[in-house]
Amino acid sequence: MTRMKPKFIIAGAVKGGVRSFFHNIAVHRQMRTPKCRQIDFFLDPKQAKKGINAYRKYFPWQESDNGLVVTGEGSTTYFFKQNIPRRIKTLLPDVRLIYLLRNPTHRSVSSLFVLQFGYFLRYTPTLDVHAFLLKIISNYDVGV
Repeated sequence: MTRMKPKFIIAGAVKGGVRSFFHNIAVHRQMRTPKCRQIDFFLDPKQAKKGINAYRKYFPWQESDNGLVVTGEGSTTYFFKQNIPRRIKTLLPDVRLIYLLRNPTHRSVSSLFVLQFGYFLRYTPTLDVHAFLLKIISNYDVGV
């Protein structure tokens, strides 16, 4: 018995809807979820070199379903580095990459709200909006 191979990987920016999208498809009767939604296997080149079996250990056991049951992962961290799609393609040539994009202004305001008020509405009046936006921009590896 082997572990399932993912049919899709969802990537997108933080506050871009990756978690929501993943959880909405995870309730489908033909979907099997991995041990955790955000595996981050492809972030580290050493990890990716371990091969497909090291990656598949995060996924459920294969069922005798004639391919009707699928699994996949959703990660916001795969959005930031240019070489991650290449690593994914090398290890999983048939996987579908789903990139979720969101209006950058809306996403920044959402991130600002979370940082400013927190998940429990804790107020931190010392937040510098300009510094916050520069930090967001610096997280992207755009090769400039």
